[in-house]
Amino acid sequence: MTNENAENCVFDSNDSTPTESFSAELLDVITAALEDPDNHLDSIVKEALKRMDGTSITFAIPGTVSITGSDILISVDREHILREEPYQVHDWNRWPYVLPPIKNELLPGDPFNFKWMIYLNDGRCVVDKFKEGRWQKWPSDKVLFFRDFSPVPASAKALLDPETALGWSSVASCEPPEGVVCEVLLKNHLRGYCSTFKEGHWDFFNDSVVAFKAINLPYANYPEN
Repeated sequence: MTNENAENCVFDSNDSTPTESFSAELLDVITAALEDPDNHLDSIVKEALKRMDGTSITFAIPGTVSITGSDILISVDREHILREEPYQVHDWNRWPYVLPPIKNELLPGDPFNFKWMIYLNDGRCVVDKFKEGRWQKWPSDKVLFFRDFSPVPASAKALLDPETALGWSSVASCEPPEGVVCEVLLKNHLRGYCSTFKEGHWDFFNDSVVAFKAINLPYANYPEN
């Protein structure tokens, strides 16, 4: 994902008009809880978008700007969003602004057992499942991006022919790139996993990797405000 793509998202927490993501009725509820909505509504909504999860959005109004002088929390279902950034197959998607699809004809198999590649805020690529609006292993605030794994060859034999290898390289014929995070395929189990080749060995699944494909990491340095 490039800087240009990041700046042209349909749905962006850094949007200059974040209130356009919600209905006037919901905004009226939030406005009523603010002492000075003209100066604070946009910042409250923008922060809520940044901190939302897969199921809900919480508008946190501190006592310093609330109508009551005390903290107010307004939590609503994510369905209140009027516009969502579209999911991109075989590409990085920004979390939490995009949700993994529950059903997609391009992603076969049981959606609740589907493994996603996720990019964390510490720069690591790991694997996780998404169920009931949440990542199963990693905290939501640690996840920056997610994507499905690349299509895999039909068989181990297909790896040997560039026409059928689908961009994968066999470890039997190619030296893996040093220090680069890769999708890897394992013996007798042609499904995607993540690993990095360092100093002559893979940091995960070293004895099982039969093919690799370098991962094009996403652009992650979005401004905080």
